[in-house]
Amino acid sequence: MRRSFILLVFSLWIGGWSLPAQTVLVTHNDFTANTLVKDIFASGACENIDLIQPIGHTAGIGYFENGSASIGLDRGIILSTGPTSNAPGPNSATDRSGDFNDNSGDPDLSSLATGAVRDAVGIEFDFVPLDSFVSFRYVFASEEYCEFVGSEYNDVFGFFISGPGINGSFSDNARNVALIPGSNDYVAINSVNHQHHANFFVRNELDEDQQQCHLDPVSRPHLNDIEYDGFTQVLTAVLRLQPCETYHIRLVVGDVADEFFDSAVFLEAGSFNLGGQVDLVAEGGSAGPDAVYEGCDDGYFRFRRVGEAPNTFPLTVHYVLSQGSTAGAGEDFAPFAGEVTIPAGVNFVDLPVTTFADTLDEGPERLELVLDIPCACYADSAFLWIQPPQVVEATLPDAYVCPGEAAILQASVTQGMMPYTYQWSTGEDDSGITVPALDSVSYQLTITDACEQTTELSALTWLVTPPLAELSGDVTICEGDTAQLPLTLSGTPPFLLHYTLDGVDQPPVSLVAANEYFFPATAEGTYVLTSVKDQGCPGAANGTALVDEMRILAEGLVWPVSCFGGTDGALSVNLSGDNPPFTYTWQPGLPAQLAHEQLSAGEYALQVTDARGCQKTISWLIAEPDPLAPVSVDCEALRRDDFVFSAQGGTPPYLYARPTGAWDAGEWLADLLPGQTYDIRVQDANGCEADFSWLAPAPFPDGMASLPPSLVLSLGERYPFQPEWLI
Repeated sequence: MRRSFILLVFSLWIGGWSLPAQTVLVTHNDFTANTLVKDIFASGACENIDLIQPIGHTAGIGYFENGSASIGLDRGIILSTGPTSNAPGPNSATDRSGDFNDNSGDPDLSSLATGAVRDAVGIEFDFVPLDSFVSFRYVFASEEYCEFVGSEYNDVFGFFISGPGINGSFSDNARNVALIPGSNDYVAINSVNHQHHANFFVRNELDEDQQQCHLDPVSRPHLNDIEYDGFTQVLTAVLRLQPCETYHIRLVVGDVADEFFDSAVFLEAGSFNLGGQVDLVAEGGSAGPDAVYEGCDDGYFRFRRVGEAPNTFPLTVHYVLSQGSTAGAGEDFAPFAGEVTIPAGVNFVDLPVTTFADTLDEGPERLELVLDIPCACYADSAFLWIQPPQVVEATLPDAYVCPGEAAILQASVTQGMMPYTYQWSTGEDDSGITVPALDSVSYQLTITDACEQTTELSALTWLVTPPLAELSGDVTICEGDTAQLPLTLSGTPPFLLHYTLDGVDQPPVSLVAANEYFFPATAEGTYVLTSVKDQGCPGAANGTALVDEMRILAEGLVWPVSCFGGTDGALSVNLSGDNPPFTYTWQPGLPAQLAHEQLSAGEYALQVTDARGCQKTISWLIAEPDPLAPVSVDCEALRRDDFVFSAQGGTPPYLYARPTGAWDAGEWLADLLPGQTYDIRVQDANGCEADFSWLAPAPFPDGMASLPPSLVLSLGERYPFQPEWLI
C-alpha cells in the first residue's frame, strides 16, 4: 500500500494562535530505501517500480524536508557521502566530513572520477515507464566548494539508466543523465562552480573559504539553513525511454581520492513521475452528447492528461478499435492511425471523427475506442453512436406583392445540420432572393446541409390588390370591458392596422380575417385608423370611432386593529361614478352599509353595481401588529456585556412591569440575577399587554472557551485539543 508523508501546516482561531515558520533543512534516516523510492521519490498513475536496493552505507541515505528556502526543493531523498545529519545548517565548518570507511568504490562513478572512489552511497531500482519521457528534479551539494574546484578532489555523482534503446558508456550500456542543461557535460564540482556554469551554482562558503579562494564577497543568505559550502540550482534529469519496457537506474554519489568533505544529492519528492493517467472521452455534435450523424464531421475523441500528470513533454498515446464496435473502418468512418500525441505544455488533444453518408437503413452504429497501454494499471474507453442523418425540413412560402414592387422569397430551415447551402433556379445561393413582381411565376430551391442531405422546395409569386380598411362606431362600455368597433376590411389576410387614440400612436393590431370584422378597443377615447397592410402590400385606411367608459369610483378610509387578534378595526367607503344609484355587497358577508366598525384584521372586498349594470370590485386590507413576544437575547448578544433588553412584536415603544409593580422603561431588567426565572409584564404603545415567564441570561464577554496562544508539534505528532471552558 502506498503511504503519503505530509507536512501538515495549519492554524486555528479562538483567541488566535499559529505555528512559527522555519527555514533550516531537516533530515532523518527513519525510512527504508523501499519507502523512500515508492512513497516519496516516485509518483504517477501506477506503481511500476521493483527491486529497490540501497547502495553503500545506509546512514548516508535519508529523508529531508523544509528545503525550499535553501536548495529550492521542499522535501525528498538525500544521498550523502557522510551521515545525512551533517546536512542541516548552520554552516559551521569548512570541512564537514563523515567517513564510512567504505573503499569498495563504484564501477560507474570510477569512470567519472579523477581518483579512487570512496564512501559511495545511493539507491538503485527497476521501473516500467508509461510515458516516453520520465524526468526528476535534483540538487548537488558539496563541502569541497570552493577550495577544491579544479583539483583531483572532485567528488562525483551520477544517474545511470540502462535498458532497451539505451547504448551508453557505463556498466550495462547505461547512460549518465546528470547533465548540465543544454550540454552533454556531466554535473560535478569541476563543471558547475563559481568559475564554470556559475548561473547554475549557489555560493554558500564561509568567510575563510571565501578568502582562501580569492572570491568577491557576495550575500550568502543560506548559511543558517544548510551546511554545504555550495550547491547547484535545481536541475532536471530527463530520461527518453520506450513505454512499457523495463529499465534500471542507479542514483549514486561518492567521495574521490579521500573520505573527507561530504557531498550530497537531493532528489525532489514526487518528481520521478513514471507517467500520469490518461482518460478518453467522446464528444458528439448536433446529434447529441455521444452521437454524430453520418456524413457530418462534428464529433471527436479527446485524449486528456488526468489530475496532476505533468505536461512538460509530449505524450504519445496508443489506442485500438474495440471489438464491441459495430461501425466499420473505411465503410462507416475514416480509419484511425492508432496513436495520438499530446504536445508539450498541452493537457489534451482531440481526434476528429470523419463519418461517411450512405443510403442504408441500418440504424445507429457504435464506434468505440480503447486505450492500448499494456503496462498501465488502468484502462479506459469511449464510444460514439453513428446515426442516420436527419431529413432536411424547410419552408418556402409564396410571395404576395403589390404591383410595381419587388417580391422577396425567403426559405427557413426547421431541421437539419448547419451550415446550409442554397441553390436557386435563378442561380443565386442565399437563403432569400428578390424577384420581379410577376403573377404566378414559380421558383425552385435546393437546400443541402452539413451532412450532405438535401431537400427541394418551390414557391410562387402573386400580384395582389392593395387592401382597404374603414373604422366606425360610437360605443359605451363598462370600465375594464372591450368594445367591438365595426371594421370593414378587404385584401389578403393577415392584416396589420395602425391607429391613434386621442391623437397618440398606439401599438398595431393584427387581424387574420377579411370582410366585415370588429376592432377591439379597451380604453376610452377617439380612435382614428391611420394605415393598413395585408400579406402583400400597404393600402388605404380611414374612419373614426368613439368609446365612452362608465366608471365606478370608491374611496376608503381604513383604521387598523390596535392589538394582535383584536376587533377594533374600522372601514368607511365613499362611492361615486357616472351612473348612480349603486348597489353593493361585502365579502366576507357584512351588512349592506358603507361604514363598519369592530372589524378584525383581514381583507374586505366591496362589489359595486351601477344603474347600467356595470360592476367593479374594490378591496381594502385591515392590518394588525405582530403578537407581543418576550424579551429576547441571541447568542451573539451574550458575547457583549452591553446587550439591550427589548420585547418584540406589537407597536414600540414598550413598557415593562413586575406582576405587582408599576410600568416603566425596564432599566431594572439588566439587574436581574442571571439564570433565574422571572414573571414579567409587557405593554406596547397601543396599550396591548402580555405576561411572560423569562429566564435572565448570563453574558460572556470573554467568550465561552479558549485555546493556548501557540502550539509547536513535530511531524507526525498527534495532540488532543482540550479547550478551557469559561462558562
